[in-house]
Amino acid sequence: RLSGGFAGAPAHNKLARPRGCRPARRRPGPGRGRGLAMSVRIAPVAARRDLRRFIYLPEQLHRDHALWMPPIYWDERQWFNPRKNLAFRYSDTTLALAWKGDRPVGRIMGIINRRHNEKMNERTARFSSLECADDCEVAHALLGHVEQWGRAAGMNRIVGPLGFNDQDPEGFQ
Repeated sequence: RLSGGFAGAPAHNKLARPRGCRPARRRPGPGRGRGLAMSVRIAPVAARRDLRRFIYLPEQLHRDHALWMPPIYWDERQWFNPRKNLAFRYSDTTLALAWKGDRPVGRIMGIINRRHNEKMNERTARFSSLECADDCEVAHALLGHVEQWGRAAGMNRIVGPLGFNDQDPEGFQ
C-alpha cells in the first residue's frame, strides 16, 4: 500500500509487492550469466537530454498499445519546466529515469508540496508521472527512489499518484 507508504516504517522497510506482481523474467545475455535478471539503475534527470527522454519515454513504452494516445508534448514540456510551471516555486521535486542496461525503462516524479504540507500540517511526499515497462522490479525501484528521497527530506508519508495539486495530470489516464 503506497498511501502512508513509509509512515512509521523502519528505514529498511521495502515496498510491499502488489498483488499479481511477479518478479521480472530472467533472461540470459552477454555479461549477465545464464538466468540472471538485469539490474535496474535509477538516475536523476540532470540535463536537458534527460528531460527529453523523460517526456518522450511513455511513447516508447506504449508504442504497441493500440489504444494509447500520446500527450500534447508542448504541454508536457511546459508542465515539467520550472520556469513555466509556477508550482515549482513552492514545491521540491525529483525526476528520475529507470535504466536497464543502456535502455530507459521507466520514469517517476517525486513532489513535496511545501505549501500544502504547511497548510495541512503534514509531512507528505507525492509521486506522479509513473510510467514503466510491465516489470515489477522497475516499478519497485522507481517508487523506492521517491520513498528514499521523501524520507531524506523529512517526510513521513507518500501518496500518489498526485501532481502538484489535485487538478494536475497524474500519469494514469
